[in-house]
Amino acid sequence: MSRVNIAFFILYIALILTGIVFSAAQLNDIYDYELPDKIESGKLMRMKHGCFYLPKGYNNKKQYPLVITLHPMSTGEETFIYSNNLTDYADKRGYILLAVRATKLVWEEEPDSGTILKMASVIKNKLPINRKRILLTGFSSGGHFTLTMLLYNRRFFTSEPLFTAFAAGGGGAGYELGIMMKKNRTPNPRTPGYIYWGKKEPGVPGKEVSGYLLNHGWNIVANEHPGHHFVPDGEFERIFDWFDNLELN
Repeated sequence: MSRVNIAFFILYIALILTGIVFSAAQLNDIYDYELPDKIESGKLMRMKHGCFYLPKGYNNKKQYPLVITLHPMSTGEETFIYSNNLTDYADKRGYILLAVRATKLVWEEEPDSGTILKMASVIKNKLPINRKRILLTGFSSGGHFTLTMLLYNRRFFTSEPLFTAFAAGGGGAGYELGIMMKKNRTPNPRTPGYIYWGKKEPGVPGKEVSGYLLNHGWNIVANEHPGHHFVPDGEFERIFDWFDNLELN
């Protein structure tokens, strides 16, 4: 074997070992996000970097859709849940909620993308989730990061994507998705989405993204409301009606 081939062989083995070590570190880190020993329905319960909610009348023999929420910069995860009556929707529609908290003031690709993936992995593996019906939703900086997470919606510890539908409000494309749009590319898979924004918002965030994805054949609902930067009355009712009636494979 030549010196060049030996060098490539050593590099190949080193990369394999690095991957094994990295995967083991990720798996060990998952344990930090475990659910509490006692879980109760009808009550927000804490876990690392956020909280989760089981609807009233929860039955572990039944499968439930999962709604993952990303809060705006101005509020925390619990305030976002309560201000939009999401626990009421969960009770009425039979959803499990996972509310993730940003590590810093605004959402950042690292470490927040990893945090979302790890928390969702624990919820999906510990609770009876209908893995075909998982919605990622956020508003403002949370809406921006919902769109950013389209870049990460691939396999993570399982063979399924992180989420099967998304709803983003008042947020733009962000840097990497913006670069992809300039290069006339879109993320994979083509996840169905609901994008909303206010007509009076500066730069009308979301309008450009929804138009781009629609032009590239995505299944997108685009809703422009007449106001400024806020979640309009009844918007989550419309989002959840859309989600419940969405045909997902």
